[in-house]
Amino acid sequence: MSVVRVNQIQDTSTNVAANISGGVVTFVNPPQGTGKLLQTVTTGYIATHSALVTSTTQASLISLSITPSSTSSKILILCQSNMEIIAGSSALIGSNLYRGTLSGTKIGEYYSGKLQESSGNTSYVVISYNILDAPSTTNATTYTVGFATGSGGTTSVKGHAIGRQLTLMEIGA
Repeated sequence: MSVVRVNQIQDTSTNVAANISGGVVTFVNPPQGTGKLLQTVTTGYIATHSALVTSTTQASLISLSITPSSTSSKILILCQSNMEIIAGSSALIGSNLYRGTLSGTKIGEYYSGKLQESSGNTSYVVISYNILDAPSTTNATTYTVGFATGSGGTTSVKGHAIGRQLTLMEIGA
């Protein structure tokens, strides 16, 4: 896998166009108007993480915050997470995308259907979101992906580092 690491982008006249720090791209002269990409925040790849979930207990395996520059801005949420599911019993696995924490506003959901026929079986699923949200705020806004089972029993969910990424893009509106 190739990796490009930069801390600044310059135009052909060596004028600084954007600074990059901590995964946040800040444009020196941000574009104005509708449909323009104003900023991007991304998690990059996240270390493997495990959690136990039930039908009444969710776990957050990935979250990220962005601060919109205008109340009219939209936030494009792109998420992909490769999940390993080990069920304590026959299980359905579900994922919800929230604005805020796991108790925030649900703006997306994904249900995989029945993954296991018996206890202890391992299944793999890719959770993917591509959602345009309108938070209507200039306050820092967190987006969280949560996981739970849709049936009884306890299920072990492991998010793998490869392909596990959350990206937030502010779009001028």
